[in-house]
Amino acid sequence: MKVDYMIRNWGRWYVLDDLTTTKVKKIIVDPGCQLSYQKHLHRTEIWYTHHGNGVVILSHDGVNEDQHILEKGTTLVIDKECWHQLINTGKEPLVIIEIQYGEECKEHDIVRRPNPDYPDKVVSDDKEERFTYENLRDWPANQSGSY
Repeated sequence: MKVDYMIRNWGRWYVLDDLTTTKVKKIIVDPGCQLSYQKHLHRTEIWYTHHGNGVVILSHDGVNEDQHILEKGTTLVIDKECWHQLINTGKEPLVIIEIQYGEECKEHDIVRRPNPDYPDKVVSDDKEERFTYENLRDWPANQSGSY
Protein backbone atom coordinates (compact mmCIF):
# COMPACT_ATOMS: atom_id res chain seq x y z
CA MET A 1 0.00 0.00 0.00
CA LYS A 2 1.34 3.43 -0.94
CA VAL A 3 1.10 6.11 1.79
CA ASP A 4 1.64 9.76 0.85
CA TYR A 5 2.28 12.40 3.48
CA MET A 6 3.82 15.85 3.77
CA ILE A 7 5.38 17.72 6.69
CA ARG A 8 4.70 21.46 6.66
CA ASN A 9 5.71 24.27 9.01
CA TRP A 10 2.15 24.20 10.46
CA GLY A 11 1.94 20.41 10.93
CA ARG A 12 1.46 17.54 8.47
CA TRP A 13 -1.03 15.70 6.29
CA TYR A 14 -1.49 12.14 5.10
CA VAL A 15 -3.42 10.82 2.10
CA LEU A 16 -5.62 8.01 3.37
CA ASP A 17 -7.18 7.21 -0.01
CA ASP A 18 -7.00 8.66 -3.54
CA LEU A 19 -9.68 7.82 -6.09
CA THR A 20 -8.87 10.49 -8.75
CA THR A 21 -12.02 12.62 -8.29
CA THR A 22 -12.18 11.92 -4.53
CA LYS A 23 -9.33 12.07 -2.00
CA VAL A 24 -9.36 11.49 1.77
CA LYS A 25 -6.68 13.14 3.93
CA LYS A 26 -5.82 13.36 7.61
CA ILE A 27 -4.62 16.89 8.43
CA ILE A 28 -2.83 17.59 11.73
CA VAL A 29 -2.32 21.25 12.63
CA ASP A 30 0.08 21.96 15.49
CA PRO A 31 -1.10 24.15 18.41
CA GLY A 32 -1.01 27.87 17.57
CA CYS A 33 -0.44 27.20 13.85
CA GLN A 34 -2.53 27.83 10.75
CA LEU A 35 -2.75 26.95 7.09
CA SER A 36 -2.61 29.55 4.35
CA TYR A 37 -5.67 31.58 3.34
CA GLN A 38 -6.60 29.66 0.20
CA LYS A 39 -9.20 28.44 -2.26
CA HIS A 40 -9.49 25.58 -4.74
CA LEU A 41 -10.79 25.94 -8.28
CA HIS A 42 -11.65 22.30 -9.01
CA ARG A 43 -12.82 20.71 -5.76
CA THR A 44 -15.10 20.95 -2.74
CA GLU A 45 -13.92 19.79 0.67
CA ILE A 46 -15.75 18.30 3.65
CA TRP A 47 -13.96 18.63 6.98
CA TYR A 48 -14.69 16.49 10.03
CA THR A 49 -13.00 17.55 13.28
CA HIS A 50 -11.62 14.38 14.82
CA HIS A 51 -9.61 15.97 17.66
CA GLY A 52 -8.79 19.41 19.03
CA ASN A 53 -10.21 22.91 18.65
CA GLY A 54 -9.87 25.57 16.01
CA VAL A 55 -11.41 28.21 13.81
CA VAL A 56 -12.08 28.28 10.08
CA ILE A 57 -12.32 31.61 8.29
CA LEU A 58 -14.58 31.36 5.21
CA SER A 59 -15.27 33.91 2.47
CA HIS A 60 -17.32 33.16 -0.63
CA ASP A 61 -16.57 36.55 -2.21
CA GLY A 62 -13.06 37.22 -0.88
CA VAL A 63 -14.30 40.22 1.13
CA ASN A 64 -16.94 39.25 3.69
CA GLU A 65 -15.71 36.62 6.15
CA ASP A 66 -17.41 34.25 8.58
CA GLN A 67 -15.74 32.41 11.44
CA HIS A 68 -16.72 28.84 12.26
CA ILE A 69 -15.67 27.24 15.53
CA LEU A 70 -14.32 23.69 15.26
CA GLU A 71 -14.45 21.15 18.05
CA LYS A 72 -14.57 17.37 18.12
CA GLY A 73 -17.39 16.12 15.89
CA THR A 74 -17.86 19.37 13.93
CA THR A 75 -18.34 19.03 10.16
CA LEU A 76 -17.99 21.78 7.59
CA VAL A 77 -18.40 21.93 3.80
CA ILE A 78 -16.00 24.23 1.95
CA ASP A 79 -17.38 24.92 -1.49
CA LYS A 80 -15.23 25.11 -4.60
CA GLU A 81 -13.74 28.64 -4.98
CA CYS A 82 -14.51 29.57 -1.34
CA TRP A 83 -11.60 31.26 0.46
CA HIS A 84 -10.74 29.47 3.70
CA GLN A 85 -8.13 29.32 6.43
CA LEU A 86 -7.79 26.70 9.16
CA ILE A 87 -6.36 27.88 12.51
CA ASN A 88 -5.56 25.75 15.56
CA THR A 89 -6.65 27.82 18.55
CA GLY A 90 -6.13 25.03 21.08
CA LYS A 91 -3.24 23.60 23.08
CA GLU A 92 -3.42 20.18 21.41
CA PRO A 93 -3.04 19.15 17.77
CA LEU A 94 -6.11 19.86 15.63
CA VAL A 95 -6.94 16.77 13.57
CA ILE A 96 -9.20 17.12 10.53
CA ILE A 97 -10.39 14.32 8.26
CA GLU A 98 -10.78 15.95 4.86
CA ILE A 99 -12.80 14.52 1.97
CA GLN A 100 -12.05 16.26 -1.32
CA TYR A 101 -14.29 15.75 -4.34
CA GLY A 102 -14.61 17.37 -7.72
CA GLU A 103 -13.27 17.26 -11.24
CA GLU A 104 -9.69 17.27 -9.94
CA CYS A 105 -8.21 16.52 -6.51
CA LYS A 106 -4.58 17.53 -7.01
CA GLU A 107 -2.22 19.36 -4.64
CA HIS A 108 -1.53 22.06 -7.25
CA ASP A 109 -5.22 23.10 -7.21
CA ILE A 110 -4.62 25.88 -4.68
CA VAL A 111 -4.67 29.67 -4.84
CA ARG A 112 -3.14 31.39 -1.79
CA ARG A 113 -3.29 34.94 -0.52
CA PRO A 114 -2.43 36.68 2.75
CA ASN A 115 -5.22 37.23 5.29
CA PRO A 116 -4.54 40.60 6.98
CA ASP A 117 -6.41 39.56 10.15
CA TYR A 118 -4.44 36.32 10.47
CA PRO A 119 -0.94 36.91 9.08
CA ASP A 120 0.23 33.77 7.39
CA LYS A 121 3.85 32.69 7.18
CA VAL A 122 2.96 29.67 5.04
CA VAL A 123 2.66 31.80 1.90
CA SER A 124 6.16 33.25 2.12
CA ASP A 125 8.43 30.69 3.77
CA ASP A 126 6.66 27.34 3.94
CA LYS A 127 9.04 24.42 4.27
CA GLU A 128 7.80 21.06 3.19
CA GLU A 129 9.01 17.52 2.97
CA ARG A 130 7.04 14.98 1.02
CA PHE A 131 7.32 11.27 1.69
CA THR A 132 5.92 8.14 0.13
CA TYR A 133 6.00 4.73 1.73
CA GLU A 134 5.18 1.73 -0.43
CA ASN A 135 4.25 -0.39 2.55
CA LEU A 136 2.72 0.57 5.88
CA ARG A 137 5.31 -1.59 7.68
CA ASP A 138 7.83 1.14 6.77
CA TRP A 139 5.63 3.85 8.33
CA PRO A 140 7.56 5.83 10.97
CA ALA A 141 5.93 5.29 14.35
CA ASN A 142 6.53 8.89 15.39
CA GLN A 143 4.60 10.24 12.36
CA SER A 144 1.38 8.30 12.75
CA GLY A 145 0.27 9.96 15.99
CA SER A 146 -2.44 8.64 18.24
CA TYR A 147 -5.11 11.00 16.93
